[in-house]
Amino acid sequence: MNRLWLHRMIWSYVPLYFIFFTFLFIVFVHTMEEQLRLSAKDSSAVFARQMLQSVDITLKSVEYRIIRELLHNGRLADFMLEKGPADVYARYEIAMQLRELKKELAVIDSFYLLRFSDGLAFNGNVLARSSGETMAVGFAAATASGAEGSRWTDVRPFREYPFQQERMVTSLVYPVPDSRQPKGLLIVNVSAAALREQASGLFDGKGTFVRLYDRSGAPVFAQGDAEAVAEGRALAAISSDYTGWKLESGFHGRAPLRSTSGHSLLWMTLVIVIGALGAFSVVYVTRQHYKPIERLIGRIHVLDSQRFRAAGNTGRSGPDEFAFIASAIESLAARSTTSEKRVVEADIWRRKQLIRELLAGAAPPDKLAALTGTQGSCAAAFIVEIDRPRQTFGQYSARDQSLFRYIIGSVAGELAGQSGRELWEEWLSPTRLSAVLFGHCSDRGDRGDPEAGAIGEALVRWVSDYLSFTVTVGIGDTVRSLDQVALSYRQAEEALRYKAALGHGRTIRYRKEDAEGKAEPDTRSQAIRRIAEAYRSGGDEWIWELEQFFERMRSGRLDRETIGERTKALLTEIDLRTSGFCDPYYAQWAGEVLPEARRAAERFETIDDLRAELTAILKRYLERLERLRGLRGHHETMKEIRSCIEREYANPDLSLDYLSSRFPIGAKYLSQLFKEEFGENFHDFLTSVRIRHARVWLADETLSIQDVGEKVGYPNGATFRRVFRRVVGISPQDYRKKGFHPNGQTDKGGGRT
Repeated sequence: MNRLWLHRMIWSYVPLYFIFFTFLFIVFVHTMEEQLRLSAKDSSAVFARQMLQSVDITLKSVEYRIIRELLHNGRLADFMLEKGPADVYARYEIAMQLRELKKELAVIDSFYLLRFSDGLAFNGNVLARSSGETMAVGFAAATASGAEGSRWTDVRPFREYPFQQERMVTSLVYPVPDSRQPKGLLIVNVSAAALREQASGLFDGKGTFVRLYDRSGAPVFAQGDAEAVAEGRALAAISSDYTGWKLESGFHGRAPLRSTSGHSLLWMTLVIVIGALGAFSVVYVTRQHYKPIERLIGRIHVLDSQRFRAAGNTGRSGPDEFAFIASAIESLAARSTTSEKRVVEADIWRRKQLIRELLAGAAPPDKLAALTGTQGSCAAAFIVEIDRPRQTFGQYSARDQSLFRYIIGSVAGELAGQSGRELWEEWLSPTRLSAVLFGHCSDRGDRGDPEAGAIGEALVRWVSDYLSFTVTVGIGDTVRSLDQVALSYRQAEEALRYKAALGHGRTIRYRKEDAEGKAEPDTRSQAIRRIAEAYRSGGDEWIWELEQFFERMRSGRLDRETIGERTKALLTEIDLRTSGFCDPYYAQWAGEVLPEARRAAERFETIDDLRAELTAILKRYLERLERLRGLRGHHETMKEIRSCIEREYANPDLSLDYLSSRFPIGAKYLSQLFKEEFGENFHDFLTSVRIRHARVWLADETLSIQDVGEKVGYPNGATFRRVFRRVVGISPQDYRKKGFHPNGQTDKGGGRT
């Protein structure tokens, strides 16, 4: 036998091992790279902070010198306050002092003195009236100082003379002599290029970059090799509390990881060694686990060598080990299952056949003798019938109905088993469970079996508590011989005939006096005449008489057929009395009410159902008579209401309440009168009028669907589409696309709606 499953186990574990091992290695490498990235990010943040601090120190030194100059150089304030003839020497000294300051601070590009009184601007060389450029700088500086707390402006292009090229500068603006009542401004421009040159000395720029932005996001400068500046991803971004500028720094490409390449060979060697040791351990452990299977195969082979050869084992080309074990087990299980199934099916079939023979009285004597010896000589038949099967049981699917039938049969059998009796049951119809309760006869002479009644009542309670419908149980007499079970079964059927009078959800025992009948005084015809006469007069007395009529039938334990016949006799008497009505009134009785009442007398389940339905039918007819008698007084009013609807159909507020406010009729009564006068209710008539006009408007393609809905009283477009589809069968869009005319014809295919 081939060790196929040994090889399969090994090759199923090895790939998983290598996948897991590779995953761990990738995680390790990724962790190293992530650690290096975090280290690079931290170092980049430190570098960016130092670089930004260097820029801030440079700008702060400029601002410090300007403040110092403003505090100690009174000539600047004198220049701003100058009103008489110009002091040329004073201006010369100012120019020389500012040039010395520019020489001292190499980052300063230029400076201005701007006097507010006459708009004079002085740059140390030229006196001129202030231009829009200088004023814009002053305004930007004031705005920046108020919004950000810094007197430095954002980077801007600047040229001192028209013939010069523009260069990027940032400006420091200070009021002179003070910020409370300034007479002018001192504007100092610092070169962005000078700041870039100062920053270039802090790093080599190989694979790294820095980018500095002002408050508006405009670049102040970018430092590093061109590829790093263009493609580098920022690892750190620091904002200055002093200027509000932001500096970004980072690396280009995989520069932080280049230092790890030296250890690659060592790591790969270690991975290969660990992988080889792991693969060896997988093979070794798998072979150790396979040894019990090998011993089991050997024992099966010794015990069933003939079967093993039949399976096709010819040396190493034979079946694998698990196929051999599965074949032996499946064969044994198949033989056992087939035998058990045949025994169970045969027993079920014999039991069902015997139940049918017992209930029909056609059981062979030998079977009766054998059954008497095992189950006893006494038996009682009973029938479990589902109440209102169409209204309750019929709402479930066929699969659910089968499940309910199984549940009811199982519960009945369990209840019989709790009392020490055996129950044989069979569903001879979809709604009737026929059963035989076996037991040994007692010495008592009573015909009723108290245990059969207790089982039936317990079953009725259980179904009522746990299922959504009820059952009624009919029980026959206990017979002392099994060949009389058919008689007990007929008695159970007879008992169920009285369910109409006694009601649903109960246990009914067979009574001989019910079958033989009772003598009844001949007062039935008098009661029927009283009910008909009271109904003809239109008062409420007929309701009480009808209640008494049904109560007498209930107390008499009449079967369903008798109750139905007496009810039809009552309807015939009422028909005779109402035939004297005028034609419109009697036509409704004969054409609608009487057929409906007769159908109720034929299809009822219990006497309570019949009483409730018949009372409701007769009440509705009397109420209709009352309305018909008062209808003629409102005929002209109803015609006016209909005309109003046809005129004002486009009014969204048109409703029964609206009409009741226009006409002296209540909304509810108006709805009733409208239906009786015109044969359809108010809402259906209003909808038909609106949709009829909507078809005409849809022919005008200049109107949108929303516009058409508003023209016919539907301001909500979704409501108009839903109502139109419900009435016409298609949407307004499709109606317009197909070219339907208001009369139902179409230009695109010749069809009709």
